[in-house]
Amino acid sequence: MDNTDLPLDPGAYCHLPQLRGCLTPAEQSKVRVTPDTLATWDTHAAERGLPADWRWTNAQIEASRRALLGDFGVPQDLWVFGYGSLMWDPGIHFAELRQATLAGHVRRFSYKTELGRGTPECPALTLALEPDAGCCHGLVFRIPAALVDAESAMLWRREMVRGGYLPKLLPMVTPQGPVTALAFAANPAHDGWAGALPLAEAAAIIARACGNLGRNLDYLQLLQVQLQRLGIDDDYIAQLWAAVQAEARDVDAQGVQGVVQEPFQQGQPSMMIPALMPDPNDASGDAQPATAAVAPPLRVVAEAARKRPRPGERRVQILQTLAAMLEQPGADRITTAALAARLQVSEAALYRHFASKAQMFEGLIEFIESSVFTLVNQIAEREAGGALQARRIVVMLLQFGEKNPGMVRVMVGDALVFEHERLTTRMNQFFDRVEGQLRQSLRSAADDNASATPTVDASALASGLTALVQGRLQRFARSGFKRLPTEHLDLLLTRLTA
Repeated sequence: MDNTDLPLDPGAYCHLPQLRGCLTPAEQSKVRVTPDTLATWDTHAAERGLPADWRWTNAQIEASRRALLGDFGVPQDLWVFGYGSLMWDPGIHFAELRQATLAGHVRRFSYKTELGRGTPECPALTLALEPDAGCCHGLVFRIPAALVDAESAMLWRREMVRGGYLPKLLPMVTPQGPVTALAFAANPAHDGWAGALPLAEAAAIIARACGNLGRNLDYLQLLQVQLQRLGIDDDYIAQLWAAVQAEARDVDAQGVQGVVQEPFQQGQPSMMIPALMPDPNDASGDAQPATAAVAPPLRVVAEAARKRPRPGERRVQILQTLAAMLEQPGADRITTAALAARLQVSEAALYRHFASKAQMFEGLIEFIESSVFTLVNQIAEREAGGALQARRIVVMLLQFGEKNPGMVRVMVGDALVFEHERLTTRMNQFFDRVEGQLRQSLRSAADDNASATPTVDASALASGLTALVQGRLQRFARSGFKRLPTEHLDLLLTRLTA
């Protein structure tokens, strides 16, 4: 039985609404490993000359599942603990999501693998749950009783394809009460287990490892991003990420050639899979098709290297694409997944340039501020009359919006509704600054006209003109960019500032 057509329980995110749109839905996940998926992997393994026992048999995988969960005679819900890729691509249908804390274990990059994101020359590291005096903060997913048999089978095929873990039912604490959850813990008897590596050694491996699925650090970065979304402080991951970033600077300067990252293809499993197939612990969306790797001619590699964005170019490209997406209908909220898909890169690639989506919007706001106030300063320098300065500033602002419709959604706040409140505050400050400049120009005009109340006059008119700008930009956005903000503007401004 496959449940790919089942809708997500609308209340699944009631405890963690900030994660809505940040997890891959089961029906879109590429880590729902079916028996047909295993058969495909077996075919590719045979083509590569791997032995028939390269993985656990279907019977072994099923026996492991039954040994822990029983025969499902009495249906009951099952909680599943996610501490790695399950936190952003669970690949299962669930009815409830909570934050959870597991005592007596910590997450560690304690497996070495030559597969997926590694090679025989430069193995990669993958995550496991290690016993320790500390604790591990993650997520728990509640699978409803009616789906436990089918969904747990999917999980076992994903996580236990080579017997790399020890599945356990462990007690955990959640804000809503204690639960017992399924967790896939480290298996020290497995030949890939590396144990407790020094931080510097782990960082050096992760920063340099790059295989058929791309760079090892992409997985670490996806984890770091999700922990930040949840407000989870994991000192080990934070220190490791900082060390990896330092190591990666040299790697980036040298470049990693010969590995082309493409959109995720069907059939990505769990841990310790041959490199020409998807890696088990990797759900980042960077996998390649399961085809033979062929080294391209030197000329092709050189051309590919030349096409890599220069420093800073990718950052600009991300902002340009975000602004372009904001111009589309229904673009009130754009997810990093959608942005990454438009750019044809992984989400981790975005987070190499911006620590969060909020920083991407801050990049757009910085562009707006820089562009507008550079022009404001030019107007103030070139125009002698205060009234003319004010008119030119208003016209410039509305023309700027007309030429940059995606930016308008940011300026009026529509695109910031679901984002961090500091972004809205910053745009409010932008318009306060505009009003201040208008007030300064209009005060000069009021003095020239010998007004008895120049300050009051300037303040009232500056407030009105600022409201005019905001209102016209708002109408432009709400009309689907059909009602131009500069419509009948000359006549209106002539009467207002005469």
